[in-house]
Formats: sequence, C-alpha cells, structure tokens
Amino acid sequence: MPTDMRLSICNPAVHGGSMKVCFIQADEMGITKLQVVEFHTCAGSEPETLQRLSKGLTAWVQETDEGKDAWDNSSSSFNISDLLACVDRSGTPVASLRPYLEKEGILRVKNLFLVTDADQANYDRILAAPPEL
Repeated sequence: MPTDMRLSICNPAVHGGSMKVCFIQADEMGITKLQVVEFHTCAGSEPETLQRLSKGLTAWVQETDEGKDAWDNSSSSFNISDLLACVDRSGTPVASLRPYLEKEGILRVKNLFLVTDADQANYDRILAAPPEL
C-alpha cells in the first residue's frame, strides 16, 4: 500500500483538470498587475489549489538548496512571479520542485498572461447603444 494515500487518490494525471487563478496586485490607484495562471491539478477549488501549492513550495524551500536559493532571491517574499521563474514555458517545474508539487497533486503551473499598468474600465460597462427602431 502506498505510504501517501492522498497522492494515490489525488493524481492529476488521472483525476485532474485545470484550475485558472487570477493573482492581482493593487495599490491606492487600483490594479497594477493582473497575472492569470493555470494549474493542472486534482484540487477542486482555488483555496485547495493554493493550499496544496503553499504546502509543496514550503517543503521545497525548506528542504532543497535550489528552494532556499529561490527564497533568498525572492527577498523572503516568494510570490507568483517567483514561482513562475521556476517553471518552463509549458508549465513544468524545475526538477527539484517537481516532486514537491506532484506530491500535492499539481503537475503544471502555466503562465497564461500578465497585464501591468493598464487603464481600468468596469467589466459591465455598456459598449454599444441599442439599434434604432
């Protein structure tokens, strides 16, 4: 019997899907960065995905030299941009990080897009007038 039952039950290659998460940085003027990331995971929600991600990253930072270096390079504030520096274009984590994320049911972390310093408009703003009758 596997020692980590959750890993055998939560296998993203078998039970997984993708979860898109939007990371937002804002100041008093509004949104300054908007980063959308796709996680290939067996997690069923955004909170569960981030909990699993944090658990895997924390173990990696504490247990590996590469993780400790990534932590130091992040100015001790490892965030989404630091994580994305540790994955390739397809979303595959660096070799030392991969088993830590896989143990938490995360196979890939793919950067979909980043928007910085964009002007903002209300999503529900009406952009067209009704046709004249």
